[in-house]
Amino acid sequence: MVKINMTRTPEGLQATDAEGQLALSKIGEGEVVQVEVTQPRNSQFHRRFFALLNLVFDNQERYQSHGELLDALKFGIGHCDTFMQSGVQYAFPKSISYAEMTSEEFQDFYNRAVHWVCSVVIPEMDKDNLEEAVREELLGFGD
Repeated sequence: MVKINMTRTPEGLQATDAEGQLALSKIGEGEVVQVEVTQPRNSQFHRRFFALLNLVFDNQERYQSHGELLDALKFGIGHCDTFMQSGVQYAFPKSISYAEMTSEEFQDFYNRAVHWVCSVVIPEMDKDNLEEAVREELLGFGD
């Protein structure tokens, strides 16, 4: 399966790069193909989440690494796969990679993460103050 990025123009969908144009040129005129339409996740929003993670890590003493905090967050909001074996339930954190989550799914993940931070990790922080602190953290990244 070939994945290409396209943009909508007045003439219809157009490939955004030479690789996409080449893939489209291999489809014969009148040939039927199946297309799945998705919008790539916004990289700025992904950076916003990691600014949140950095900010939270720097303002808590419970978690020893960013990875430990990220896994705890995923478990805390239920972003994990579970299974039972011999009466014991096991859980593994799910990925948040671009390939694994749509923009809408990531938005929901982010909102649940903010709620978890404000209720579990830094309960004295309200959502609005946390979001403002994240904006300031992003400015520190050069955005």
